[in-house]
Amino acid sequence: MGDGRGWIGAVLVALLMITGGCSGVADDGVTATPTNGSAASPTGPDTGPSTPNSPGSSGPESGDSTASLPYQSGTNITRGELTTDTASAVKAAGSYTLYSTVQFNETGADSVTRSRLNTTLRVNLTTDRGVEQATRSTGRGNRSRAIRTTVYTADNTTFWRLNTGQATRYGSGTTAPETPATVSAVDTDNFTQNYTGLTGGFDWERNGTATVDDVTAARYTIDGVADTDVLRADSNQTLSNVTGTLFVDRNGAVRRSDLEYTIVGANSTATVSLSTTLTNVGSTTVVEPDWVMEAS
Repeated sequence: MGDGRGWIGAVLVALLMITGGCSGVADDGVTATPTNGSAASPTGPDTGPSTPNSPGSSGPESGDSTASLPYQSGTNITRGELTTDTASAVKAAGSYTLYSTVQFNETGADSVTRSRLNTTLRVNLTTDRGVEQATRSTGRGNRSRAIRTTVYTADNTTFWRLNTGQATRYGSGTTAPETPATVSAVDTDNFTQNYTGLTGGFDWERNGTATVDDVTAARYTIDGVADTDVLRADSNQTLSNVTGTLFVDRNGAVRRSDLEYTIVGANSTATVSLSTTLTNVGSTTVVEPDWVMEAS
């Protein structure tokens, strides 16, 4: 982990590779039922800051039967399988909303470093429209900074708004000049979330069912770490406190994923957590932001 400063970006990049690149979920929205059928408390990480239109009931998706839930045998989650199945389910439905959060807290000998990325992605594949709202917050000691970016793509044209806390800029295209942020067009043709690193890096155990956003899902928990290199920045670090949960619906789509772990190095300790929630599948609408004319 070195001096605890230079590898934060590398960790976040690795996490984005695990989760596919995309925010804070105000309502956990998960009610779990263990295999033995007894009642259980809702599962998932601590809730993050509120985001617009946090996950709630998705209406027509409720009432799914557990008879056709995937992966009934337990740990047969294979690398790439959930990514493919989720993409297929979203493509067939035509639209989706994805919330994700990546958070990194490191405690060193003389300081605490914090980094958090919240993203809300709404895409309608049928109308060829998508909007992504992202807030990247960083802090060290008593200092903090937040950059907020909104990107809107429609008919292969992209508009963006960027707020650095000191100024708000608008523009079109995929370049934000003289800013510390990179703007990427929203993919309005495909589901871009990638679960390959998440499923391939761990051993998973079937652990009952759960209701996520009014949809019945199979619940999996981490039973071991198959590939520690997925999480560590280098071999001198110690990995501990690895916990994670996947909720997979009857179509094989990942409705929610949660992961948290600790990395201990020579001079610092870091806690990393991430979560994604897929909701409003087939019922997401994308409205043109009122600032698009200013960005044109």
